[in-house]
Amino acid sequence: MIRVNCGRFWAGRVVSRARGLLTLASYGAVQGADAGTSDAVGFDSVVITKEMVGRRVAVFVACEYKAGKDKLRPEQINFKRMVVSMGAIHREVRDCEVIESGFKSK
Repeated sequence: MIRVNCGRFWAGRVVSRARGLLTLASYGAVQGADAGTSDAVGFDSVVITKEMVGRRVAVFVACEYKAGKDKLRPEQINFKRMVVSMGAIHREVRDCEVIESGFKSK
């Protein structure tokens, strides 16, 4: 899985940390992924069988990490609907949940 940063933020070399403030050198504004994009993305391999020939098969995987009773925000729900509608796999991962069975579709 690859961690995805969303939104606009500053990036650069940290030259000092004082009183909770960072001073950056060689900095610039960076645009991350669009709001709603999952926290991590990657892929899972799928073995194509004879029965699957002619079907749409996606191996894209998106994980949204949530703690406690946190819920998906509207833009995260839209992202989930979009990737699932294209045949990809989307999972909400709660707290320190370990997914031992992989990301196979439910």
